[in-house]
Amino acid sequence: MRAFFYTVFFLCIEIGVAQNTSVEVGLLASTETMSWSIAGNLKGTNPNIYSELAWAKIMGAGIGASLDQLIYKRMSIGLDLNLISYLSGHVTDTDYRDDNRQNQTFYAREQANKGGSRLVRSNLEFKVIDRSKLDFSVGVGYGLIRKKYYLINKENGLNSSYDVGWFGPNLSTNINIKRSKIYLQLQTDYCQASYLATGNWNLIDDFEHPESFRHEAKGFQLSSEVSGGVGLSSNFDLIVRLRHSFFSTGRGIDTLYKTDGSRPKTRLNDVTNEVFGLGLGVKYVF
Repeated sequence: MRAFFYTVFFLCIEIGVAQNTSVEVGLLASTETMSWSIAGNLKGTNPNIYSELAWAKIMGAGIGASLDQLIYKRMSIGLDLNLISYLSGHVTDTDYRDDNRQNQTFYAREQANKGGSRLVRSNLEFKVIDRSKLDFSVGVGYGLIRKKYYLINKENGLNSSYDVGWFGPNLSTNINIKRSKIYLQLQTDYCQASYLATGNWNLIDDFEHPESFRHEAKGFQLSSEVSGGVGLSSNFDLIVRLRHSFFSTGRGIDTLYKTDGSRPKTRLNDVTNEVFGLGLGVKYVF
C-alpha cells in the first residue's frame, strides 16, 4: 500500500507541472466470481470435467489512481493503478469420476477471505470528436492484472493459493458527455489476454511447493464502465464509477509438478472470472 502511494506521488511531481494533466485518486469496492476446471487427460476425456474450483462472493476493497497527460493536440497518454484486498468469500473444490459432473468423488467448501488483485494499465488515446459538449476517443494500450485467491481451513492447516496473471494489449473507446459542471462518461475496453496461473496446494505432499501446478491459456477481457462527475471547483471533480469486467479463456494446458520429478499434463477446459466494481474518487486538473 505504501509503495502504491509513493508511485502516485512521484508521478504527480514528475508531470504535475505540465498543463492539461489530470490526476485521480479514489476508493474501490468489488465483488467477483472465479472458476476453472480440468479434464482427465489432454484430449479432454476420462472424464471431461475431472476437477473444478469455483470462488464465489469474493468481496474486496482498495484504492485506485489514474494519470492522464495531453501530449499533442488531441492525443494523450494515461496510466491506471489499482490495488484490491479480498475481505470475504468462499471456494468449492469438486472432483468427478464420470463425464458432465457425474459421480462426484470429492467435495469441499472452504473460506477465501484472503488475497487480492493488482492492476497496471497504460493507454494511448486519440480524440476523434472533440466538441464542447461531447467528445469521443479511441485508444490502444497494454494491461497487466495479477490476482491471488486462497483456500483456507484453519482446523486442518489448509492454506492453499492460486496466483493468476492476465496480460496483453487492449483497445478502448470513450464517450464523454458534458453539461456545465456535470459530465457522464461511457468506456469500453477489450484485451486480447494471455493467461498464466500457478497453484500451491500446501497439504498435498506429492506436489512440489510453492509451485504445485501451472495453467497456461489464451483468452480475453471485456470491460464496460459508466462514470459520472461533478465539478467541485475549477480544478476539482468528484467522480463515481461503476464497472463490469468479464474474463474468459479457451482451452489450455494444466501441468502438474510432482515431487518425483514427473510433469503430467492434462487439458485446462476454461477459466471464467467476472467482476463488478464501484469507485468513488476525486480528480484534480492542472
